[in-house]
Amino acid sequence: MPQHAEGRADDRLLLGLGGVIGVTMQVKVHVAVLCAALLLCLLVFGPRDLLRRPMFWGCIGIALVIAGHRR
Repeated sequence: MPQHAEGRADDRLLLGLGGVIGVTMQVKVHVAVLCAALLLCLLVFGPRDLLRRPMFWGCIGIALVIAGHRR
């Protein structure tokens, strides 16, 4: 995560990542498999502090909402 001068991570990028993942999942389903594998690796190896950030769960929510929306 990019750091501010105070040393805090900028979690707003996670929301943008959720949008990108959601649009990509509309095109290729394999992206969901990749994201599931990355989440599993995050759970096993860390950094687990990312799981405590609300913006991370917002990223997942945005991706699922966009991926589930079909025209």
